[in-house]
Amino acid sequence: MGTSVETQTVNAFEWALTYYSSKNSDIVVARTSSPDIADVRVSDAEYGDNNLLGWGSCSTEQGTLYGGSAANHSRWCDPQIIRWNMTYYAPFLDVSTERRYLACHEFGHTIGLRHQTPRLDHLSSCMINFSFSDPRYPNTLESHDVSHINSFYP
Repeated sequence: MGTSVETQTVNAFEWALTYYSSKNSDIVVARTSSPDIADVRVSDAEYGDNNLLGWGSCSTEQGTLYGGSAANHSRWCDPQIIRWNMTYYAPFLDVSTERRYLACHEFGHTIGLRHQTPRLDHLSSCMINFSFSDPRYPNTLESHDVSHINSFYP
């Protein structure tokens, strides 16, 4: 009997939390089961055929905090919600490499990382926005990504 989809999602994000914590960055990443203190929440559901495997957004709950500026790309909100679109579970999210890529990518957005343009010298970052048909799903951060994290969280 296979692992449930919910467990697979949790495992991918547990992997991402451990991975981000292991980088030489200035952030502390930890999991909590208390939604009252969570900065990031994860939701997986079938959101329909919208060409998005996942995305992050601000919570619409009362009490959500907002700040920063759109002009200098420093907008933030707390809490944030990461949504995984299970409409695309097969054939995109049914492989652990792809789930880890998406967890690394969407979690990166929640701490301020932006998409990177695919270039020959930047193909190992999970912040590259690959298309559905692309077989590469890197699940690592490059030194460039870690430098950005450290500049955001001195």
